[in-house]
Amino acid sequence: MLFELVLGGASGNGAVLKTLGARGTVTAAASMYGGFEILHPMTVYMLVRGNSLGTLGVTQAFLDGPRVRLYDAQGADLLTDENGIPGFRLCRPGGPLSTDVRTYYEVIRGQGADPRDTCAARLLPTGAYTFSVTPEPGTSSSGEVLFEVLLEP
Repeated sequence: MLFELVLGGASGNGAVLKTLGARGTVTAAASMYGGFEILHPMTVYMLVRGNSLGTLGVTQAFLDGPRVRLYDAQGADLLTDENGIPGFRLCRPGGPLSTDVRTYYEVIRGQGADPRDTCAARLLPTGAYTFSVTPEPGTSSSGEVLFEVLLEP
C-alpha cells in the first residue's frame, strides 16, 4: 500500500502540512514503511507510539519495543543508537534524541510518550526520507504502532 498526500501543488503556495501519521501492525516478518519530503531544511520530530497507544484509547495490542530506521534518498541510515546499531529506540526522559520530542508531546499536545515508545528529533536538509519500523529483538514480536512525523514543531 502506498499513501501519498500532496498539498499546495507545484507552486509551493497553499496548505501547509505540519504532522504526518500512519498506524499499522508490525511483526518480525512485516515491517512498516513510510516516507516524507521536505522542501527546505527543518527540524523534524519523530515519535513511534507503541506502549502509549492504550493511553490514547487506540488499542491495547501495542508493539512493545519498536525500532525505527530513518534513511535519506540514497538509502543511507541517518541515525544510530548508543551502541552504534542503525536506527533508534526508546523515548527516555533526558535522552539526547528524545528530550525535545517528549517535552513537545507532554506540554503542547498533552499526550506524553512512554519511555518504551521510540522518538527522535533531527535537523534535516532538503530532501526525501523514508523510514522503517520493526520490532526490537528481545521485545514483543508483533503489535500496533502509530508513527508521527512533526515538521517544524
